[in-house]
Amino acid sequence: MPGIGGLSPGILLLVLLLVLIWMVVLVWLGDRMLGYVSRRTGWAMRDWRNWLASTVLLIALIHVANWAIDVAEALLRGNAIEPNPGWPGAFLIGSVAIGVPIAALRRRRK
Repeated sequence: MPGIGGLSPGILLLVLLLVLIWMVVLVWLGDRMLGYVSRRTGWAMRDWRNWLASTVLLIALIHVANWAIDVAEALLRGNAIEPNPGWPGAFLIGSVAIGVPIAALRRRRK
């Protein structure tokens, strides 16, 4: 019996598990990025400037890493390298925009 979008229930559970793992990784990366920005700038962990800088840096980091994977794949296949990396999808930007504030709110004041 097909589930949502013609996918089986097992595949849907796997997708849900992968999304949860992705969010845990993003919260961990967001926590690390918040700490890095806080140490470098002196802004508090719950400062909106720290949240914004960490979000932009994390999106840029993932964007460049995604482009580097595309370049490595093109080199391995013998294809031409795309000089202009495309923007990450809305899912990536949205999940980072959710992960960084969760990481900031999880932090306890020291």
